[in-house]
Amino acid sequence: MTTNNLITFAEALWQSGIVPALLILAISWASERFTRNKRLTNLLGIAEAVVKWQR
Repeated sequence: MTTNNLITFAEALWQSGIVPALLILAISWASERFTRNKRLTNLLGIAEAVVKWQR
């Protein structure tokens, strides 16, 4: 695949909602994994809010 096709593929996955859902799952998992690190948990919360807002 060329770079242009990969970008088009990534855009299609984002617009279909697959990538945002996977990102939210990954962020949620990481938040649970690092619950004792408040700074990282806060940053992951911000990242999750951004992903949800972009959808």
